This record gives sequence, structure tokens and C-alpha cells, in this order.
Amino acid sequence: MTKDPKAGDGDAPEGGEAGRPRGRSGRPRRAAKARPEKRGGSVEERKEDRLKRLLDLVVLLLNAREPVPFTALAEQFEAYQGKGPSALRTFERDKAGLLALGIPLHYQGPTTEDPEGEGSGYSIDRRAYLLPPVRFSQDELAALVAGAAITRAHPGLPYADAVESALSKVSFDAPEVAEAARAAKRDLMVHLPAAEHSPVEAEVLAVLEAAARQRKRVTLVHRPASSGLAVERVVDPYGLVYRQGAWVLVGWCHLRKHLRSFRLDRVLEARPEPRPTQADFERPPGLDLRAIADRSPWRFEVHEPIEVVLRVGEKARGVVEEDLGDEVVHEQVEARREAAGPGAEGAESWVRLRFRCGNTPYLLERVRVSLGALVLEDPPTLVDELLRELEEVAAASEAESTSTSTGTSTSTSTSTSTSTSTSTSTSTSTSTSTSTSTSTSTSTSTSAEPGGDSGTGPGGGAA
Repeated sequence: MTKDPKAGDGDAPEGGEAGRPRGRSGRPRRAAKARPEKRGGSVEERKEDRLKRLLDLVVLLLNAREPVPFTALAEQFEAYQGKGPSALRTFERDKAGLLALGIPLHYQGPTTEDPEGEGSGYSIDRRAYLLPPVRFSQDELAALVAGAAITRAHPGLPYADAVESALSKVSFDAPEVAEAARAAKRDLMVHLPAAEHSPVEAEVLAVLEAAARQRKRVTLVHRPASSGLAVERVVDPYGLVYRQGAWVLVGWCHLRKHLRSFRLDRVLEARPEPRPTQADFERPPGLDLRAIADRSPWRFEVHEPIEVVLRVGEKARGVVEEDLGDEVVHEQVEARREAAGPGAEGAESWVRLRFRCGNTPYLLERVRVSLGALVLEDPPTLVDELLRELEEVAAASEAESTSTSTGTSTSTSTSTSTSTSTSTSTSTSTSTSTSTSTSTSTSTSTSAEPGGDSGTGPGGGAA
């Protein structure tokens, strides 16, 4: 089968009687006349006319026993008539539309048996067009409906409606799928851990999935964990990976000129480039998305890598087994353990690691939460940063302690004043009754606040 000669230069195949499909008798066979089309009309009417023309074209080519040349098609369809290029453009658009719908439309050109091309023309492969019915095994049905259930139950995944539509389409020719789906809703329950997935993240996920599929470059508004400040990144999205409860985009960062991973819960906005049908990049062959997404955070390069020295204690010995990079120098260190109780004396084993790190925010965070099991020894700039943080924490803790102490003192004074005021009120009200009662009340008031100006202290009128 040869290439359609009209596909690139717009030249129509030769016409005439030789190009018309022939019947068994050898005489030219005339195809059924297509319905006449309306000229002009509204946009909706023109779309309806094109749809009818495409359906008529498919029916004509399916019923043709031999390839149909363009000249014969022009006799059947008014839109293909005329000597100008508009008729050819209309046919090219219709042909592209059928191919986009998956119609197996082919062009048969001249062959060694037919060098003149008398049998050249267009045809539709009936065997490819009329597919056999799809049948599923029980295991395939179980996998299909389980995957659909997981998709529906996944938090933040914007494909619940899409999976229902897909099952409906498959069920049209395979009723057993619909029956299995109904049974799964009754017998299969999928519960995934509820994670924090904002509507923005779901929208970003849909945009990035489409961009990765269509090979469209995107502009991300991203808030990295290292700074927390929103920045823009131009990225070629290679694919998405769901890892440890979070979606991760793997792509080529045009700023860093390197492969990067972006957590979608830190992406505030994703804007794809225009023209969705035109690809902006090609995905590198053999790219392993999962291997990239599963990289150790120690290997991330959020800045230019620098050499660091980290001392690892026994309680954090697992760090030694983590993927710190390709070139890591290990050195065994013995340090005396301070006495902290019975059996605490003696030597403690440490491991000093020397490696290059391009993710110092992650390094500092690991040191902070290690409770002394990780000690950063070099570079001095990072050591000084940790010391400043410790001093700030100590100062804040001391200020909070002072504030708490002052608040307690104030509360005690307020309580004492309240007690004195109550006692004074009692003294005044009982003085008209008995002096004994007044004397007792005065004594209580004096002990609560000596020298006060309540009128019941020493030298007061109650004496």
C-alpha cells in the first residue's frame, strides 16, 4: 500500500472512467448518491452537515468492494466538487477527522500489478473496522472493577466520572463488565487513608496529567520546602508518580537544567503552553519515573552541592545505610560517653560521614530532630546557623518562662486583693450589729493586707 499522493501537496488522484470503481462485469459501477448539502447556514447547521457527510463517507467506503478514487467521491459529495483548493481542503479535513476517530481509512496507489493506478482510491478495512466483541476472564473482570473502585476511592484523584464513563463504554459490548461492576459495589469496599488534598491540588493534578500525556510544557507556581516562598518554574512534565500518600511530578526543570521532582501539594498553580495538539518536548527514551521519584532526599539538589561532615551516633545508625550519594567516606570514631546513670560510662561508637550534599535544608532538619544523635561538624556556616537557632530557642524559652512567672505573681496579687475587699465589706456590714463580729472581721482584714487604706487597719474607727 502506498502513501496517499494528496496528503502532502494537495494534488488529487487522477480521475475519469479509469478511476471509478468497477463491478464484476468490468464496467464502471456508480455509488449511491449522497444527500445534498446546504450552503451557508449557522455554525450548528454546518457541523450537522459535516457529521452527516462523514457518516455517508464511511458507509460508502464500507460498502465499496474496490478502492474509490477521489473523483468518484467528488461526484457523490457536493463539498468535494469544484476546481479550487477549497474542495481538496474539505476532503483533507474529513479524512483527518475519520483517522482521528480511529477509522482505518487507507489509500491504495499504483502497484506492480497495476502500474497505471486504475484501481487506486480510498477504502476502509472492514476487518479492522468491525472488531470482534471483547470478552474478559474472571480474573480480568476482578482486576478491572478493583482498579475502578480504587480510582473512585482515591482522595484527590479527579477521575471518578471518567472511570464510570469508561466502564459504561466497555459494558456496551461486554455486559459481564456491568454485572461485575454492580457486584463489586456490593461486595468490594476500598478505603484509602484520608490525606489532605485541596481542590487546588486536584485541579493541578488534572492539568499536569493532561500536559504529560500531550507533551505540553507547563509553568508551575511552586512553594519549595526549603524556603516556603512561591517561585515560578518552567518544566517539561515527563510523568506523575504516587508515592507515600503524595503525588510527585517528575520533569525537566529549565531553570536548573536538570531532572527535578515536584510535590503537587506544594504546587499552587500549573499553566500549560497553548496549542494542546502540538507537542513541546519529547520524553527521553528509557526514562524510569519511579526510580527518579524514589530517590533519597539526600540526593536532591535544591542548590549547588557542598561538602559536609556529619557525625552519626548509635541511636541514628540507620542514616549510615541511607542513600547519601555516590561518594561517601566513612570513618569510625570512638567518643567517651558521659555518665548518666548505672552502666552509662564507657566509650560510645560514632561514625563520621563525609559527602557532598545539595539539600542542606533536609540535612539541617534531620540534625534538629535527632536529639543529639546527629552532629554536624562541617561546614562552619551551617554549624553557626544551627547554633544561632539553638540560642534563639533558648532565649524564647527563657522569655516564656519569665512571662509565666510574672503572670503567676500577678494572679496571686489579684486574688489577695479580692480577698481583702471581701473581708472589708463584711466588716462594714457587721459593724452595726455587734462589735465582736466587727472586731473579728477587722482582724481578718488586717492580716490580709497590713497597712491598707480600707479603713479597718490599725488606728481604724472600729477599734
